[in-house]
Amino acid sequence: MVAGALTSLSCTPVTSGALELDKGFSETGVEGRIVVMRVEDARRGRFELVGVEQDVHKAAMRLLPAKGYPVLSYRIEVRPQERESARSDRAARLYISVEEAAVEDSERGRVYRVRVSARLVGPDSVLWRDSAVGRSGFSGLLVALSRPSSRYEAAHEAVADLFDTLPPKPAGAAGGPALSPASNL
Repeated sequence: MVAGALTSLSCTPVTSGALELDKGFSETGVEGRIVVMRVEDARRGRFELVGVEQDVHKAAMRLLPAKGYPVLSYRIEVRPQERESARSDRAARLYISVEEAAVEDSERGRVYRVRVSARLVGPDSVLWRDSAVGRSGFSGLLVALSRPSSRYEAAHEAVADLFDTLPPKPAGAAGGPALSPASNL
């Protein structure tokens, strides 16, 4: 009986490849930092699951450095002496949209589903574009105890699946200074 109350589920869809991938980007990577821009909430019902775009942004800031890219959040203030170097920096911008966020109640419990899409834009063109869906849910007592973390887990799954098709930064490729992901949240 207790084992049934403490079960959790998480589904990871199988991805085949990015919707759009620049050939040069997959070989050379980004020359500078990747700036994670403000996550757009493109859902019709924005009043359900308020704050899911912040969960997606937090997941992106935590997962992107694993691909080898130095990251920066749009939230970070740039010091005046760094503005010039930031302008000359060939940073790419990552735009992420939350297309759907839903809660599904079933006999197994409550399941959160988040669908995101993203595009990485370089100075001259779109370098990469893809979309993904993440699901996370709990059954039994965990439904009442873990509501916010389950929503974050769905956002994390979606972003992790999204970044599965993002090519890692090639070894030896030039980039900006490595930044701690925790300092960019």
